[in-house]
Amino acid sequence: MVKPTNQLCDTAQMEAQFKIADRAAQRAGVHMTRIRRHVYRVLLETDAPLNAYDLAERLTGIACP
Repeated sequence: MVKPTNQLCDTAQMEAQFKIADRAAQRAGVHMTRIRRHVYRVLLETDAPLNAYDLAERLTGIACP
């Protein structure tokens, strides 16, 4: 399992990235759902690429809307 190690992505930077993602989603005609936001957060916090199994493991307990 890949552990979150990206210390460069602090709270302010992450919020800025979420705002950019929110605008991109609006332009695409979709919403940044809670699950999409969680997946994006996981990707921002990780230095290494994640495979589907690692990502799925981190989504355990996240309910679909």
